[in-house]
Amino acid sequence: MGAVIHKAVHSADGEQLSLYTVIPQNERVRAGGVVIMHGAGTGDKERSLPFAEDFAAHGHPAVALDFSGHGESTGELLDLSLRRRRDQAAAVIDEVFDAERPLILVGFSMSGQTVADLVDLYGRRVEAIVLCAPGIYGKDAW
Repeated sequence: MGAVIHKAVHSADGEQLSLYTVIPQNERVRAGGVVIMHGAGTGDKERSLPFAEDFAAHGHPAVALDFSGHGESTGELLDLSLRRRRDQAAAVIDEVFDAERPLILVGFSMSGQTVADLVDLYGRRVEAIVLCAPGIYGKDAW
């Protein structure tokens, strides 16, 4: 199975967020929308693109995004917070996937916390999570 890759810019949280959407040629029935989120520091969507392509090869549409201050997105790294990461990811989810699509959330490092925050936001709509060396923070970090 192949996939179609689209590069786009999405306005969210006062920033222009760069993202890839990867659409499978043969989507599975009740396919989950996969959201792949990089860690802090030098993380970006480019590293996540192969994973998005793998999910699409198995019939799941996927999105990989650059949080503000990362990759090709606008903003300053020092202005990014856990709250902003959640809000930016949620804005992309709401733009890319319809409200009925189940979600599969993938978080690397600092985005382990973003996954937890999105599970709190989307509840039962989240059908799976994947955490890769996750960073989890106390409430005072917000």
